[in-house]
Amino acid sequence: MEAPAAGETDVARWHGAWRVTRGEANARRQRIPGELVFLSIASAASFAAIDLRYALADRISDIYLLDAVGELAITALVSIGAYRARGRGA
Repeated sequence: MEAPAAGETDVARWHGAWRVTRGEANARRQRIPGELVFLSIASAASFAAIDLRYALADRISDIYLLDAVGELAITALVSIGAYRARGRGA
């Protein structure tokens, strides 16, 4: 196991804290309002952009490229779900 690069542990902690907060907010609601859907999409896309920017520049570990793929998948799935729910009048 390699030691985290300078500043990488802070990024990981902030990343994790935000995900927990976002997931907790989503879990407490049965019908998710549009603002929360937007927040989920925007934050996942932002995390993907940050991961790609710094991992491709070799500032953080390449494992964050895999994390970016996951964040982009979340962005796509939430977007598709919101679009389908909107079509059903939810």
